[in-house]
Amino acid sequence: MLTVCVWVVTRLQYDDHGCWDDYSSSYWWVIKAPILLAIFVNFLIFLNVTRMLAQKIRSPDISKNYKQQYMRLTKSTLLLIPLFGVHYVVFALFPEHIGVDARLYFELVLGSYQVQAEIKRNWGKWQSSMESNVFNMATQDFTA
Repeated sequence: MLTVCVWVVTRLQYDDHGCWDDYSSSYWWVIKAPILLAIFVNFLIFLNVTRMLAQKIRSPDISKNYKQQYMRLTKSTLLLIPLFGVHYVVFALFPEHIGVDARLYFELVLGSYQVQAEIKRNWGKWQSSMESNVFNMATQDFTA
């Protein structure tokens, strides 16, 4: 909130003409710098969490099935990418008007991983409940 207030005051004071969504203005960095800082901090947190996950998966308490361990690490990491906004690191230093299509595609692909996982989980629950309902309905005697 502080960053937005500083940006608003700066724009009102020094650059209050036209649309404020002007990327060519030198005052754009008043809002862009904290965004880049947040992306960088989130990326560092993501790396630390991934490192801790890898250490936990490699611990001697867990079975030695390496393929299963790395699959779990991969699934966890893919879930954390959109959660921490790691996909923003790829385009963080590009100008806003460059690569808009690639940026949109990249965000949709990474964001859809979570959506796909949630849909699959709910679909499986729905199917199992429907199967149990069909089984129950087949064993009951209906009269009109």
